[in-house]
Parts: sequence; C-alpha cells; structure tokens
Amino acid sequence: MPQAPTYPPLSRLQFHDPLLPSSSPSATLSRSRALLRRETLSLGNRFKSILKDVGYVCRLQDALISASAGASGTEVGDEEGREGLGDGGTGCKWLLIANERNGSWYVPPQPERERRGVNGEGGGKAYFKSTDGHFGRWGFSTRRLNLGFLGALGGKGQGGEGGKGGGGAILVDSTRTGKILPDALSKTVPIWTAVINAALFPTMPSSHTLQTPPSFSVSSSPSDHSKTYLPASEISQITSRLPSFISSFHALDLPVDALRVRLRNKPIKLVWAIHGMPGLTTPEIEEEDLEKWNILVLCSASRRVSGDGGQDGYVQGAADDAEGWSRGLTASGFWEVVEKLGGWKKGLGNAELSVDEEGLRDMVEEEVRRWKGEGERGLEVEVAQGLVVGKAGDGLMERVEEDDSLIVICNGRSPSEVADSGKLNEFRGEREEEDYAANEVNEQNDSSRRPSNQLYLDLPTGKLGSRALRKRLSQVELFIRATLEKDMMRPIVVTCETGKNLSVGVALMIVCLFYGDEGGPS
Repeated sequence: MPQAPTYPPLSRLQFHDPLLPSSSPSATLSRSRALLRRETLSLGNRFKSILKDVGYVCRLQDALISASAGASGTEVGDEEGREGLGDGGTGCKWLLIANERNGSWYVPPQPERERRGVNGEGGGKAYFKSTDGHFGRWGFSTRRLNLGFLGALGGKGQGGEGGKGGGGAILVDSTRTGKILPDALSKTVPIWTAVINAALFPTMPSSHTLQTPPSFSVSSSPSDHSKTYLPASEISQITSRLPSFISSFHALDLPVDALRVRLRNKPIKLVWAIHGMPGLTTPEIEEEDLEKWNILVLCSASRRVSGDGGQDGYVQGAADDAEGWSRGLTASGFWEVVEKLGGWKKGLGNAELSVDEEGLRDMVEEEVRRWKGEGERGLEVEVAQGLVVGKAGDGLMERVEEDDSLIVICNGRSPSEVADSGKLNEFRGEREEEDYAANEVNEQNDSSRRPSNQLYLDLPTGKLGSRALRKRLSQVELFIRATLEKDMMRPIVVTCETGKNLSVGVALMIVCLFYGDEGGPS
C-alpha cells in the first residue's frame, strides 16, 4: 500500500519570485515587498505624483476664481483640463501660499506660471509646523507668527482698493500615505487663526472659536459613514489652551491696528479643500462669507491612498521628507528640472516623463551640481548698513579680507583652517548632534589660534543646527558688542551653508541688538 505524501509545515514554506536574481532564490515575501515599494517610490513616480497634485491645486485655484467672479462652481477632478474654468474675472485672486517646506513643491513659481499661460498667481510662503498640532503638544509659536502673508490673504490688490468684500488665499500643503490632512492644516492653522482673530478682532467673539475640519466620508462608498475628523475631547483640550496662546501674542506688543488694516478689518474664516475627497475637492464658498470674512482655503494637495502607493504608481505626499529621496534637489531646483522636461502641464492628466529613471536621476544630479557651483562663486545680500549675509565663497572671503570685516561663520571650517583650499563652503559640518557637543569644546580650545575678526560657531547643518544656534547666540552678542564698542562702523559678514538659513537668524539678532530705526549701527 503506497504511503501518503508528506508536506512540510507552513512555517517552513518560503516565497520565491522568479523575477528576482538567481543569487537570492529563497528571498522572503518581505524582501519582495521591499523591492516593490522601492520601485513604487522611484524618483520618476515621485515627480509624476507631484505634478498630478500640482494640476489639482491649480484647477482648484481656477475654480475658485471663476466662482468668485460670478461663474458657476465646478467640481475639480483628477483628469480635468484647465479650459473652461474661468479667466480670472474681476473678483478675488485666490493667491497660492506655499506652506514650507512641503508646499513649495506644489506651487509653481510665478515665472513658470507665466511661461505656461496659467491663470492665478502665487502669493508667498508661510511656515506652519505640524509639530505645533501634534496631540498633547498643541501650541502657538511666537517664533513663527506667519504675519507676512496677511496682506495677500486680506485681498491687497484684489478686486480694487477699498472693495467691500474680504480677501481669499489658498494655503497648500500635503501629507504622507494614509493620512487625509497634515496636522498643520487640521490643528496648527486653526489654532493660529483663533489667536489672530481674538487678538485683532476682540469685539467679534464669534470669530474666536476653534475652527476645525468638517465631517466627511472617508471614501465614495455608500457603506462608509461620515465621521468628525477631530475627536471632541481633542477639540476641548485645544480650546482650553487658547487663552494662554492669546496672552502670549499680546505680550509681543505688536501693532495690532496695522495688522487689522492688512486684513481690511475682516476676520479669517477657514475652509478645507482635500484632493480626492468627495464633496471637499472643490469647497463651496458662499458670497455672503466673501463679504464678511477673509477666506483661507487649507488645501491638502495629495489624494489619500492606502499602502505605499496607488496602482498607477501614484505616491501620496511624494515631496514629503525630501532629504531622504531628492538627492540634494530643492523645490526650486525641482521646477528647473520640470522646465527642462518640457513644463508642468504634463502633470494635469496622466503625467509621463520624457526620460527614463536613469535619465531623470542624471538631470537631478546636474541641477544639484549647478546649484552648488553657483554657491561656490559666493552669494551675498546687504540686509542693513554694513551687515552682509551670504553663502561663503571665494568672492565673499575676498571682501572680508579687503574690508577687514568681522565674520561670523555658522557652518564649515574657518578660513584660517582651510587657507590652502581657498573655498570655505567645500567644508561642511555634517556632524551628528553628539559629535557637535564634543567639537564645541575643541572649538573653544582652538579659538585663540584664529584671527580676532572671526567667530566660528561650528554648527551642524539642518534642524540640528537651528537648535544648536540658540545656545550660541550669547557668544555672537559678546563678539559683536566687543568690536562695535571700539569701531561702530566696522563691516560685519555672516555666513552659513546656504546663505538663507542660520546666517539670517544671526543677522536678525544683530540688527535687533545693535541697529537703530535708520538702518545703521546705534
């Protein structure tokens, strides 16, 4: 009698993909999924996904422009063209505001928009951090007041000066896979709005409440039920903290009357626009609201997908955490590459790139090299009389030597340490935080060997550098004060890795402490 066949237990079975290299015949399912995820999150898929989301953002802007000009509202879909959505009319311009850093990837720069004949305009940038909206850490940042775009939001130049209506703007951001809204749009901006309304419009208590995202269906399936995006308990906890946030704003003693004028004496009302969310893809805005409020549309540019990406290779929040995938490319560099590919209008439908993955990678690396090459030639801006901020390069260092300027070096090695190379910016302090603490001691021990006109902070790059700078500002103050007491007109140069980050913060402190209202040292 033949024996019954025996089979190995399920725990011993292994998955084999014939498409994998022969060197790994026993690759596990998890490895296969990792390979598939890497392919989905390719550079090309990220570019195409961002361009698709840009198409949604610009169609949303056109639809709002048309509606405020008196045209009938249009629901914006994923594959619609821009034709027929209005010519800008004479109403609200609905300026696009990029919420740094992610939003800048989804807002085309104005020259690019003009080259493509696109309606609408960009209106600047804001910086609302999601961390200020994280659960239990809700806050109102007095370091990121975001007052700079109030004029754009208040309708400056929109519909004529002195128009009876309020203004409107679209704040653009995105979020990673699985989420519907970034915390910046669901909580940080609502907190900021409640504080601004309460501080600027104390006689309008109806505008002081915390405005939160509406209830919505998580998909178009009729079996799904609508639910409130934020739980009532979290709304209650945030609301209880609003009085202290408002007090912190008042403590700054800002010119509230001037700020109120920027908003044309009308408070801010929030409206949400969510890519791919039924009923919220293009929000309906009542004419009455446009007359009484400044409408800030919070636009979540990426549509929600489950898993690592959609079936078409779409990546939700493709620009998120750019440091991990962009190979050094910035948002402005992204748009330079897009222009070389033939422009971003290809992103309005099924975006297809004119190069393969390797070709796109080469274009990105070429753009990064070009950007770095420009930096080597030096970048400098005189922000006040005798105070220059820049990205260190040969030209800037020559100026320091010729003028016998004071120089505060935020990143990289000091000129005395790299004299034989002549290029300060080739050396960057890319250390981890623990390395920084040890090197700070060494730097202080070596300070006696440096020229007396140099202050070398040796700060790490990126976010670590921002935190470390706060501990070194007192050192900068002593260095500048000791010199200006002897020679008030001595030029000052502040440099950092980009000329736009840490050096700007140091220069701002110098202006606040040592400069008068006339723009010169005092």
